[in-house]
Amino acid sequence: MNASAESALLPSATLLFFMPPDWGDLRQRASAQRLAQAIQHGVGPRLRVLRVDTALHPEIMTSFDIHVTPAFVLVQHGTELWRQEGSTDPATLTHIARQLLTT
Repeated sequence: MNASAESALLPSATLLFFMPPDWGDLRQRASAQRLAQAIQHGVGPRLRVLRVDTALHPEIMTSFDIHVTPAFVLVQHGTELWRQEGSTDPATLTHIARQLLTT
């Protein structure tokens, strides 16, 4: 496989999903998993969705200057393209990610 074919298979952006520290029970974690999967499915392989457990990794939350969870930060090639602090739905996240990743 050549380099351009390989790069087409790699995600071009990452959506960081900062989960609230109180989402510790199994039902809430399952809900977070479904949200991440819905976004991943809606955008496809161009996007990697990473869930950040803010209770386990507060330093990542601090480094992105997140004050409210859940929060979502879309990053492409090291540049922040968009962020949302507070709840939103998968359709909105999918639409925004698709729109920003096509430019």
